[in-house]
Amino acid sequence: MGPPPCHFPERAIGKPSPGFYTQHEMATSSPIQPATGKPLRPERTRLGIWLLLAIFLAASAWHLHIIDLRLPANQSDLLPRWLGTRLALHGQDPYSLQLLGPLEKDYNTPRLPFLYPAPVVILLAPLAPLSMQSARTVFFAIVTPLLALSFWLCMGNLRVAATRSNRALVLLAALLSWPVVWGLRMEQPTLLVAALLFVSWWLLARGHQFAPGLLLALTTIKPQLVLPFFLWLLLWAILQRRWTLIASFSGTLALLLLAAEKIVPGWFPRWRDSLRNYNRVEHAAPALQHFFGHGVGLPLTILLTLSAGYTLWRLRRCTADSPQFATALGIALAIPLFVVPTEPLMIYNNTLLFPAVLLLLYMKPESRLASSLRWLAFAQLALDFLLVAVAVLGETLRGPAPAWISLPFLDFLLAALLTAALTAETLSRKTIPAPAPHV
Repeated sequence: MGPPPCHFPERAIGKPSPGFYTQHEMATSSPIQPATGKPLRPERTRLGIWLLLAIFLAASAWHLHIIDLRLPANQSDLLPRWLGTRLALHGQDPYSLQLLGPLEKDYNTPRLPFLYPAPVVILLAPLAPLSMQSARTVFFAIVTPLLALSFWLCMGNLRVAATRSNRALVLLAALLSWPVVWGLRMEQPTLLVAALLFVSWWLLARGHQFAPGLLLALTTIKPQLVLPFFLWLLLWAILQRRWTLIASFSGTLALLLLAAEKIVPGWFPRWRDSLRNYNRVEHAAPALQHFFGHGVGLPLTILLTLSAGYTLWRLRRCTADSPQFATALGIALAIPLFVVPTEPLMIYNNTLLFPAVLLLLYMKPESRLASSLRWLAFAQLALDFLLVAVAVLGETLRGPAPAWISLPFLDFLLAALLTAALTAETLSRKTIPAPAPHV
């Protein structure tokens, strides 16, 4: 099920727990091990990985070039939000297609609804006075380094690399992955949400409370992606007595909502209706139903969601600098990606899976089920990188075609596989390590 050929709409610092590499093991082992368990020569390993990264970079750039031949030059997911923000700041309704549509036509881009909750107007207000091209340039210049920094901080939280060069390899692989590349091309606000979430986690792991609460409140511009994590975090914060975190988040969110209501009065029902109408037009469906169909996909989605929910409950007493917190973060961010209706072009949301991918890279599963699911997730991850190269090869040998363009977008399983692997590993443990006393 691929996108039509010419239309692209939007849509733990601390003592490691059993099952994870210790700091000594990370420092003394090669980042990649062959099937025999004998370490590869570091020089050859790094050379091969750098070569693969160069291939992926070239393949992604070429595939974007092929897509851009069919995609309007001005089309981006930022543009409708930027235009809607300009309307809102002039006292007009950003959810009105009668007002937004003519503006989009002037910029030679497909007609797309505003879609986002009104607090996004507060975040984008500094871009509103700028020209369209300047606004896009500023957005790209802020999001790209912030996302790279947030990936680096995630690795710091889990101590996942022995050297800076190994961290750089992981960082570049993440930045060159198709979800990130596509998200940057479309100037998708999900990348900003992911960066703010990961920076907030890094701050929480270092004992901060006010700044994480403020940053987390800003991520509510994509509520469907962050709600499961916020529900778990609220329970965690109450049990940990993190009252400053709760007050900071609640206060910032209240200010955002009050300001949004002042600028766009009565926005909530119009936002809800725009989402409902858009999903109906786009035929969006939960990821597992895209892959398995409704009859099989729906029961699998329900079963995996219930298992993940129970796992999050078991992890409610962990500390912010522990791998258990990272596990909860990874699961909670993955749940919406296979539960909320989606469609192939929304693959940029997979950027939120970075903590879960890191965990699987550096954990030692204790159960056979978790080990099997881990390798399935690795296979899907490798396939996601490979499909971009296959698409480019097909485009080069056979010419552009809808099938080649769609190929890198067809990942409906990674979020579910990562959730299943982390859930199986957590539930295989009879006890969860007790948290350190809160000071």
